[in-house]
Amino acid sequence: MTQKAPPSRSAPQKSSRSVATTHRLLAAAEASFGARGYHATRVDDIVERAGTSHGTFYRYFPSKDAAFTALLEQIADEFAGLAERLPALAPGPASRQELIEWLTSFIELYRTHWPLLRSWIETEQRDDPAGELATDLINTLAGAMAGRVTGRRARQPDRQLGSVILVGLIDRLAYYCESGQADAEDAAVTSTLADAIMSAWFPVRV
Repeated sequence: MTQKAPPSRSAPQKSSRSVATTHRLLAAAEASFGARGYHATRVDDIVERAGTSHGTFYRYFPSKDAAFTALLEQIADEFAGLAERLPALAPGPASRQELIEWLTSFIELYRTHWPLLRSWIETEQRDDPAGELATDLINTLAGAMAGRVTGRRARQPDRQLGSVILVGLIDRLAYYCESGQADAEDAAVTSTLADAIMSAWFPVRV
């Protein structure tokens, strides 16, 4: 007896109108969270910016929290994509220049999403979705860096831990610059970061 094939479990494709509405709601949510902060933002603010109704919002997102988490997931994906483009780290000026170019892209992406990143930093707790996403992203960036270090002169101790420290340095300096706590041109920031990273992995032997 011939058995019937099981029904497909693939998710239904969203219509172009549904995708456009989702994008519009998320863009409005990002603008609202960036302007008012996470706690002060209301669903009212999001639907007003999006030019839609509460019913439409709740058709796509069950709560303000869900919209916020969806935005953080999008940003985390963008940074994860950037992590995949991190160049090989090896002694020499060519590798340093490639690292500077990558750091420039990091700073530009950070600046693009700075208002929402600020809300992310202010609200994240270790065990909530925002905190878990932040931890995963740091580990993704650090893992990419640890895997790109090459060359006989490279420092050998725990590369993952060293990479976490260096990624923390990149992230914190970007935060200081965007928040106004550090006043420096992008070129100076990326050059200084590149020197610190290269020196950390390839110390000068005397």
